[in-house]
Amino acid sequence: MLVHERLDTILQLVKTHGKVMVKDLSEQFEVTEDCIRKDLKNLELQGYLKRIYGGAVDVKNYSTEKNLETRLGKDAENKMKIANKAYECIQPRDTIFLDISTTNVLLARCIAQGNKPMTVVTNMLDILNTLAHANHINIICCGGILSTSLHGFVGSSAIETISNYNFDKSFIGSVGI
Repeated sequence: MLVHERLDTILQLVKTHGKVMVKDLSEQFEVTEDCIRKDLKNLELQGYLKRIYGGAVDVKNYSTEKNLETRLGKDAENKMKIANKAYECIQPRDTIFLDISTTNVLLARCIAQGNKPMTVVTNMLDILNTLAHANHINIICCGGILSTSLHGFVGSSAIETISNYNFDKSFIGSVGI
């Protein structure tokens, strides 16, 4: 299959299903996942789709409400309740992942103020800043492409780094989904 035929098929799948997954496309077209990631990047640059963790979605289905300051103020009381409950689930010496999420920013504040030793892997700048002076926390930052609107690292490099770890718990925000 020629490259342009594969790209056309990917676009049709995105329009039909609303999303595609890198792994599925790799198997379907019998090419590497890196090849599919490049295809998706190319299609994103042309404005046909939006890449997400592990795949891509139709640009019509991709939420435009990404600005951190706007998201932080929405439903703050409920987010704090969730953050407190999440903190209770974390055991001393757990290795956890905190994704780009305003609720996870609040969870990071709970972690910083608490006394449970743990390792935190994150791709969000605000979480890194919140935990930077918490001596009881080991912090691992994922690299990648910096999204200024999300205040975090995204893209295949971030995904690859994250996939190198085994977490006791992961806290994924709706932006990551």
